[in-house]
Amino acid sequence: FQAFTALSQLQPPGAICELAARLLADREPELRAAAAHWIAGACDRGRLSPTDVPADLAGKLTARLTESDPE
Repeated sequence: FQAFTALSQLQPPGAICELAARLLADREPELRAAAAHWIAGACDRGRLSPTDVPADLAGKLTARLTESDPE
């Protein structure tokens, strides 16, 4: 979690987007939540355009938002 947080602050959004996509399917709920939060925050701050998010990533993000785990 801490490594992802540090990388997301140091790397350009495009580089982190691929990592975030993989983490959305991670077995650790904290990493899934961190990845989803990063994607949403990057879009909100204009660092990442929602249209730049690949369709498979959008699908994974939707799956995370509908999880019963509040994290």
